[in-house]
Amino acid sequence: MNVATTHREPHTPTHPHHAHRASLTVNDRVALCLASILGSMWTAYLFIVWACIGLSQVHSLRDLVPWFSQTFVQLVALSVLQVAANLAQRAADHRADTLHRMEKRAIEVEQVNSDRLDNMERLLAIIADKLEVTHESSQPEQPATPIAH
Repeated sequence: MNVATTHREPHTPTHPHHAHRASLTVNDRVALCLASILGSMWTAYLFIVWACIGLSQVHSLRDLVPWFSQTFVQLVALSVLQVAANLAQRAADHRADTLHRMEKRAIEVEQVNSDRLDNMERLLAIIADKLEVTHESSQPEQPATPIAH
């Protein structure tokens, strides 16, 4: 019995981070480094202290509003927003890692199942050869005629 088997080449997924890192230019890497430094809570704390030092030069309530909007918000709020963006990016990276591992595992399971199916087809071919069964010459059996009593 000739059983046609199809052999599939295993697909090897590339990790999303590797593809992304490979596409970064020098300027991209510098920007990421600066964003990681400026997007930390320690930088936000430093900017709070720096902004409060500038608060000593505010002499009236009328000067407080510009100080707050120009100094405090720009220094502190933007670094805190960068921290939040970094946290969201870490969560996205974690999801990407999880999906990558799941895809690799699914491919491994598919390969194991494909190998098992190939082995079963070979065994069935051997059994069919031992029993001298072929698909081409097998004819349906004629139904038995009932015996009349």
